[in-house]
Amino acid sequence: MVIFDTATSNFWVPDISVCNTNTNCPSYCVESTFCTWLCDTSCCVSQKDGCPTYLFNSTKSSTYISTGKNITIAAMQCILGEDIVRFGTAGNPQLIIPKTQFAQTLTIPDFTNDAINGIMGLGFQEYADGNVMPPLINAINQNLLDKPLFTLYLNKEDLPQNAIGGIITYGDVDTVHCSSNFSYYPLTSKKLFQFQLDSVSVGNFTASSTNWNVIADTGTAFIGGPDMIIRSIAQQLNGIYNEDYGIYNFDCNSTISPIIFTIGGRDYPIEQEQLIINLETGDCALTLFSYGDDSEPTWIFGYSWFRSYCTVFDFGQKNIGFAKPIF
Repeated sequence: MVIFDTATSNFWVPDISVCNTNTNCPSYCVESTFCTWLCDTSCCVSQKDGCPTYLFNSTKSSTYISTGKNITIAAMQCILGEDIVRFGTAGNPQLIIPKTQFAQTLTIPDFTNDAINGIMGLGFQEYADGNVMPPLINAINQNLLDKPLFTLYLNKEDLPQNAIGGIITYGDVDTVHCSSNFSYYPLTSKKLFQFQLDSVSVGNFTASSTNWNVIADTGTAFIGGPDMIIRSIAQQLNGIYNEDYGIYNFDCNSTISPIIFTIGGRDYPIEQEQLIINLETGDCALTLFSYGDDSEPTWIFGYSWFRSYCTVFDFGQKNIGFAKPIF
């Protein structure tokens, strides 16, 4: 499983060698159930603490091509490979993209204890380390999509197990799960899905700027913004800052007003359902975070936004569109 991330542009997965420190291991040891009986323990992937669950093994792919190139992504040393990439699960319709280059990391990423084994960058090629062409841009260039865009729909939280959490529609606007009334806004960056934010308001508080930029980031859970603005919003919502975790605790039984973001003169409210998260401790917290008053971009919109609005990421028109989901 990989994270589909609109705030990055590289596709990478951990290579099989990342958990094999012994270079003299026979091939039958790698990923073998009987490795501990047949081989030295240093050859056994399953014995390595912190190893990702799934690793890419190029020897098991008949279509893999080594480019012979190295690349560095977020301080991770990688080798650059080429293969056929498939979007979607086996047995279902798939987007098949041949001749796609991707990075094979030679170091263990920080989130190996999660159920995540890589990153699928969905940004523009201009933002890619090594100028490697992102898979979706490759698909567009090969005319594999009807339109050079994709739509993201996220379902509500608190779904039953195995329920569909969301749908990405490649090459078209999702008119099944989303209202047809999309409003589109020009991007303010050639590298990212970044757009201008006019103002934000909640309760008696309003703030605005002509210099606010927002990144639509599918790799982020909450909504982030300038520290002073987030603090003022949290104060309006009676959130209490928790210095240990950098979050704003909140009374689970309280009712709060929506936060209204204004984009291109149009109001986009985020309702209570997406502003509060239940923690494992039994407490609640606001789905807001701050990361400095002088940061660029100024704001980051994560899952809290995407669960509120279907989003069209349009590479061709260089814009981004929002519409209400149909639940």
